[in-house]
Amino acid sequence: MEKDSKKLAGVSDVVERMRERKRAYGFSYGEIATRAGIPLGTVQKVLGGFTKSPRHDTLEALARVLLPEQTVLESPDRIDRPAVEDPVPSNPQQGYLPDRANERNIYRKNGAGLYTGMTYEDITAGMLVQEGAPVYNVRSESPDGYDRNLRISGKRQGQFTIEDRNAIPEDRPSELIDGVIYNMASPTHRHQTAAGEIYRQLWNYVDSNGGNCMPFIAPADVRLDRDDDTMLVPDVFVVCESDDPKLSDEGYIDGAPDLVVEVLSPSTRKKDMFIKLEKYRNAGVREYWIVDLQKEKVIVYLFGEEPDIGLYGFDSRVPVGIYGGDCQIDFTKVVRNLKMAERLGRGARGGGSLIYE
Repeated sequence: MEKDSKKLAGVSDVVERMRERKRAYGFSYGEIATRAGIPLGTVQKVLGGFTKSPRHDTLEALARVLLPEQTVLESPDRIDRPAVEDPVPSNPQQGYLPDRANERNIYRKNGAGLYTGMTYEDITAGMLVQEGAPVYNVRSESPDGYDRNLRISGKRQGQFTIEDRNAIPEDRPSELIDGVIYNMASPTHRHQTAAGEIYRQLWNYVDSNGGNCMPFIAPADVRLDRDDDTMLVPDVFVVCESDDPKLSDEGYIDGAPDLVVEVLSPSTRKKDMFIKLEKYRNAGVREYWIVDLQKEKVIVYLFGEEPDIGLYGFDSRVPVGIYGGDCQIDFTKVVRNLKMAERLGRGARGGGSLIYE
């Protein structure tokens, strides 16, 4: 047991050094995946801290890119040995940022509002089961919008900028995450119904109570990291007034919103539950909701000084953390509107009535 603990601690130290080197060189996850020859999802899981015991060959592949002075890692049985001290990068790329990423474990087994019977392992297992190697050829079969073979102006995935993303025709909406472009499928009526109801309740609260925050609903661009390789389109989000203005003259939100809500769909499930979770956490978003229409659950992440996680059913009133719980989203109304949309669908096909009980 003691040996296993030392081994995990050694792996954690190596991964932390890799994260520091990633920031120093300004590499995107896509670029690391390309250079290391391993799937993008694997890079994100290892460097994001979600995989606690990475495969030895995976660590070696990452080390060849991020720790070239230590080309051969110790075997898993000897990973507890002290690693060589990192030298200062001789030629770091421009764009090096201070350590703004909060790499602490944000999950607690018994957080406030945690769904009865759910444990830390249950929740994280449910998240990570969605993540795997990317599926390619998005135009024909990719469910996650990731096209490995996409080329724009001679660039490839992991190298794209906001300018490249903006060059894509407007009838092909997309998001840019760490230089990787994800095509976005048109949302379903269920998706729009849920997002619209959450936005309506947030807006009604602001309209009735005033304050210094404003809700937004997609499509609205968010330049999350204030850099040139990420531009997201959250389903619903809230921006609060601060000394750091975030509404740009160009029309997008410049910086991290205070609250972000993403409604899962087949084409965004992996991206929302894993990739965006890390992006929002590291960028300074205070609160992140994942709304799962299929399982009728809401996962709430609080990223403040006391990080926490809660899980709620659709029979709940979910408190909004940035308002101290004074604002609550009534998900029974979301369910009511989803049922109304279903009846509308049946009525349009001649298979049901437009009269609601």
